[in-house]
Amino acid sequence: MLQAIGSLQQLTFFDASKNNIESIAPEIENCVSLTDMHLSTNQLLYLPESIGISQAFLSYHQSVVIVYN
Repeated sequence: MLQAIGSLQQLTFFDASKNNIESIAPEIENCVSLTDMHLSTNQLLYLPESIGISQAFLSYHQSVVIVYN
């Protein structure tokens, strides 16, 4: 993913499903308005530590979909 995604501070919904991506840029943590993120059916090998599924991450995201990777 492009690092430029981190500059999209008004982004609320991010759907990168079915794109065969292998990684997500750690800069996604800068998308402070992001509430829904769909990453299903890709080739993800890991998630950036900054968006690891933690209590802090889940506390401000309504939906995180990561299946079939």
